[in-house]
Order: sequence, then structure tokens, then C-alpha cells
Amino acid sequence: MLNGTVEHNLKNAEKFIKKDDIENASKIYNDILTKFPKNLRAIHSLNKLKEINLEKKINIINNFYSNGKLIEAEIEGDKLLTEGKNNIKLLRILGTIKAELGKIKEAENIFDELLKIEKLPYMTLANLGSINYLLKNFDKASSYFKKSLEIKPENQNALNGVGLLYMQKKNYREAIKYFENIIKVNSSAYNAYLNIGNCYKELSELETALENYNIALDIKSFPEVYNNIGSIFSEKNDSLTAIKYFNKALDLNNQYFEAFNNRGIEFYKIKKYRDAINDFKNSFSINPNFADPYINLANIYFDEKKYDEAIVNYVKGLKINPSFYESYNNLGVCYSELKKYEEAIVCFDKSINLKLDYAGAYNNKGYALFSLNQFEEALECFDIASSLNNTDPDIPLNIGNLKLVQSNHSEAIKYYEKALILKPDFIEPLFNLSLVKLLHSDFKNGLRLYESRLSQKKRDKIFDFEIKNKWDGVSSLENKKIVVLSEQGLGDTIQFCRFIKKLPLKKSNVIFRVQDCLVDLISTLDNNIKVVGNKTDIGTCDWQIPLLSLPYMMNTTYSSIPSEEQYLYAKKNLIKKWKNKIGSKGFKVGIAWKGSNSDADRYRSFSVKEFEILSSLKDIRLISLQKNDGIEQLKDNLKINIEDYSNEIDTGDQAFTDTSAIIDNLDLVITCCTSIAHLSGALNCPTWIVLAKSHDWRWFVDNKNSVWYPSVTLIRQEQLGNWDTSFLSIKEKLIKDYKIK
Repeated sequence: MLNGTVEHNLKNAEKFIKKDDIENASKIYNDILTKFPKNLRAIHSLNKLKEINLEKKINIINNFYSNGKLIEAEIEGDKLLTEGKNNIKLLRILGTIKAELGKIKEAENIFDELLKIEKLPYMTLANLGSINYLLKNFDKASSYFKKSLEIKPENQNALNGVGLLYMQKKNYREAIKYFENIIKVNSSAYNAYLNIGNCYKELSELETALENYNIALDIKSFPEVYNNIGSIFSEKNDSLTAIKYFNKALDLNNQYFEAFNNRGIEFYKIKKYRDAINDFKNSFSINPNFADPYINLANIYFDEKKYDEAIVNYVKGLKINPSFYESYNNLGVCYSELKKYEEAIVCFDKSINLKLDYAGAYNNKGYALFSLNQFEEALECFDIASSLNNTDPDIPLNIGNLKLVQSNHSEAIKYYEKALILKPDFIEPLFNLSLVKLLHSDFKNGLRLYESRLSQKKRDKIFDFEIKNKWDGVSSLENKKIVVLSEQGLGDTIQFCRFIKKLPLKKSNVIFRVQDCLVDLISTLDNNIKVVGNKTDIGTCDWQIPLLSLPYMMNTTYSSIPSEEQYLYAKKNLIKKWKNKIGSKGFKVGIAWKGSNSDADRYRSFSVKEFEILSSLKDIRLISLQKNDGIEQLKDNLKINIEDYSNEIDTGDQAFTDTSAIIDNLDLVITCCTSIAHLSGALNCPTWIVLAKSHDWRWFVDNKNSVWYPSVTLIRQEQLGNWDTSFLSIKEKLIKDYKIK
């Protein structure tokens, strides 16, 4: 409602403006224009008032932006867009906000509108260049930057953009020129010094890079430069100094996910794995779309052989960035270690597709195919790997292993020797060479090479410590204390404990440290041998010797292997117990078909169903000696009856107490190459060991009987993986030798 003259009301409006009461001032001007629509003073003042109001709102947006409140700034900017659609300041700040929020297309649209209304749009052209740079439209970005520089050659944003484009093309020298032009315009442009430092870093001119980073720091302390300096010290392999700089970067910005990742890498290098793991987890918790920390965390789990955890993180990282060929290779190795060979091959193929000349992936794919018994395909991969990298000793090692499984022993030796030429201290081919030598009864060379198993360089260590005061086989043991250390599996202890009896037992103090579960059984070997478990404290000693080193120290030959009919014994009370339980009816055959789940069991085990061929023999009783692994096969729909006492035997902490008593009551044992075979042989029970075509060295080549055990007969597989002929010969042999019907 107007009071008084127009002049009076205009003055009242001005009073409201001075009080910053825009609302009442606007009401007065609008009332005047309602009555006097052509009043120029009111029209001009109202328009000016709208401009002031718009400017105030833009300042609010700027304050939000300056304080890092981008979401609030965007909300206010969007509200104002209709009112200020032609306001250059509003469009510029809102476009910038949209870009920083990652809403690139919205930002581009705003800058396109701005381009239409600006007279000298060098800033807008530079902004559009930056937008297209982020969208990886590099040609379009270049065009906008150049147009901006045509209008204003000293425009820092455009100069910076062109420099970044040259960096993207790896033309670092040309990029440096543009960043130096920025410094000519503005000597305080710390980002220009940062980018110059980055260029010199890429050119491996690290000292010059450091100089520029330090100049940037003199102008302004900011996290990116500390991070980059840390990266330089990382390249210099100075992890401790690198960590100090990454710490400074994180002190300034505790959300700096790249710095967390970089510091984690340095912790990993100096083997502070827990700190590294924490940093990698911090990195991807801040930015779940950053692939590197997932991959780096996976690498730690890979090294620690925590393959399931490694797989989880490799998969996450590769989903974000599927270009890491080495990570696909490592993921494949994880699957191989978990015996998931088909999944492994898929990963190796992805690795190869990303890098066609990646020998490591071909080699690992060959190993996976080898593990699936696809020998020809495996050999093809190994050959490709070898052609790509003829200096990697793992490749001839793998070929040698394949040839050994194929029983092509001369070729196996050739490839093991080739691996040793490439790496003379490579334990794996040295050890495998010993196995081939021993397989062919070459004890002189075989036993000497077999000592390589004790090396701490071996991937799968026998002992996790060096053997101190190792007996040399020559030094006198009279009045000395010697400790014999069991090693490898239970069967190895049972088989090789015979050698301890060749020591001067009555003139020396012989202690045999065995697996805790074998103390009772091995204690029956000889009363002059003190048998203790691995956990027993035996104090100091004069000498130590690993059990399987005794044959070498004693200069054993094939013909001098100590062999006696029986050297271990079951407990008499248990023999009687199981005699009553089993009874005397029928021809009693103890059977075992599976060893452990280790790689050693790869070929030696067979299915319990192989025994079904004996179902027509009515006089036979099959009694399972199987425990743990493999016992589940008895739940299959078998066409033959098998007696199972697995829930009743060896239920205490000692192995084979009941099993040995059962064997003592049997007529025959038929078993794969496992600890049951050695136990039955040591108890002097008639035993048929069913050997795979590719078998352990201790059974030698072509022998039908065992030099280790007089009671053992060897049933040899004719074709790898085919047990039919072996079990057919078992059936025929039962009928012929024992008159079984």
C-alpha cells in the first residue's frame, strides 16, 4: 500500500535497501509499478535490486564451494539457475561444481550455454577443454584449449590443459614448456611446479623432479606434492623416507586414498605386512572404485599363501580395472594352488590375451593342464613359454616333471640339467634329479643329490630350520648323544627307521625324535633306541641327523639296503582283541586305496570301486584299513561288501595301534603306495602294493618284489591312470596263489 508521493515511496525503498531489507524494498517498487507501470526509476531500481539479490545468492554458493560443501553449493545453484540463466558468474561456478562432483555432461551443458553469452569466452573454452579431457575426448579438449589461448595466450587453465595433453601423449618435454609458460605469468603457480616435477619423474630425472616439487612446497604445503616426493624415494628404494612423505600427505588429507595405497606398498617392501594391510584397507574404504589397493592386498595374501583371501581381492580389483595381466596370472596361480585348475586356466588365458608374450602365464597354464593330465596341451604351453623366455629355470623344471610322470626318464634328466645350467643353486631340479637317479638304483649320485631336500632354499622345506651339528657319518659316536630327526610322512618314518639300528646303539645315546603319533609303534623297533615325540624337550646333543640322511651317511647301495622280515610289532593284547572281533572265517584281505590329499597322492591313489572286480570271489573278505581321507567312498553304491572298522580303530593320539593289530590277523594286505603299505611290510604281513605307472623312487624300476620288505609284492600299472589291468592281475593272482574261488 503506497503512502504519499512516488518520490516519498522511492526514498522509503532506499532506506530499506540500506537496512539490507530487500524484501520490503522490492514490495515498494512493485507497488509503484502496479500504479505507474512506466516509472523508469522504479524499473531501474527493481532490476538493480534483483541483481544485488542474485549476487548475494551467488556469494552464498561460492562460500559453500570454498568450504568444500559441493552438494549444498550445487543445490543452491540449481535453485538459482532459472533466475540467473544468463548470469556468467553463476553459470561458471555451477559448471565448475558439477564437474568436481563428476557430473561431467551436466557441466559441459552449462559451459556450452555460457559460451553463447560471453564476449571473450577464454575461461569457458578452457573449462570445456578440461571437461573433455576428463571425458578422454582429447582431440576435442585440445581444440578448446587452443581456442582459449588464441583469445588469451597467457590463460593459465588453457596452458595447463595443453601441458596435461602432452603428458597424456608421453611427450613430457613439450608438456614442460607449457607449464613453464604458466610460471612466467604467475610465479606462484605451485601446480605448475608440481606438474613439471611429474614430467621429470616420468623422464626418470628424479633430482630435477625433486627440485620442482620442493619449489612447489615453498609456495604452498599441499598433500599431492608430498605424495609425489614419497613416490620418488620409493623409486630410489628408500622406503623409510618415502613413508615419512606419505605420512605428511596424510596429515594434510586423511582421505587421500592414493597416499594410503602408496604408503602400504612401502610397508610391504619392508615386511611390515600388518601396517600394509591396514593402509590398503583404508585406501579402498575411502574409494571403493580404486583398484590398486585391492590388488596390493591380494599380493600380500598371495605371498602368505592365503589363497582364498587373495582370490577375493584380486577379483574385486580386476572387476574395477581388468587391465592388470600380472594380477590375472596371480589369480590363476591361486586357483591352481587350490587345485581349481579349470578356473586357473581361464585366468591364465585372460592374462595372455592382455600380454601375448607373457611367458609366465603360458608356463602356469602349462602347469594347470599338466595337473589335469592334459600332457600334450601342457607341453605345448611350456614350449611357447620357453620360446618367449629361455632364461627362466622354472620352465625346463616343469617340462622335466612332465617327462618324469610320463616315465621318460632320460628326457626328464635333460630338462632338470637345463634348469640347473640356468640356475645352478636351484634346489627343485636338483632334488628331482636325485629322485630319477635313485629310481634307477644309482645310490651314489642319488643319495648325494637327495641331501638337497634339506636346503632352506627349497620351496617346500623339509625342516624350517638349519640342522646344527649334523653328523657326517664318519665322526665317532662313542659316548655321544645323537638325535635322529624324523621327516616327511609317517610312511617315511616307518620305512627308514631300520637304518637307526645300524648305529652303535650300545656305545652311544641314540634318541629318535618322531611324529608324536608314532611314538608307541616306533618304540617297538629296539630297546636301545629312545623314542620321543617331536614336542619333547631333549636338551643339548652332540650330533643331529635327519632320518633320510642316514642311508647317505652310511654309504648305502642298492644291494646293501638293510632288510629284515619284521622290525615293528603290534601290541599283543590288541592282536588278541582284533582276532576275536574279526574271527577266522574266510580269506581276510586288508585294503587301503587313498593316501593324503597332498600332491604326492596325485597318481598313487585309486577308487575303492576298483576292488569291485573281486566281487565274484566268494571266499574273500575285504577289511578296510582306511582312515580319514577316502573313507567317504565306502558310502558309494559298491558292488562288493567291505568291512569297515574306521570308527573303532586308532581313536587315541597314537597312530596304527589298532591297525597294526588288525594287520597281524590278516592273510594279505592290498594297498596303494601309502603308510599302510610300509606298516604292513614292517610287520611282515604278505602285502601287495598297487603302484601307479609314475611312482615313488623307492620302488625302483620293473622290480616285482621289494628289496625293502621281503613280504611285499609290487603290482605295477601298465598305463598311467588305468587301474583295470592292475586289478585284473590281482584277481588272477589271488586265484592262482591262494586258490581263492
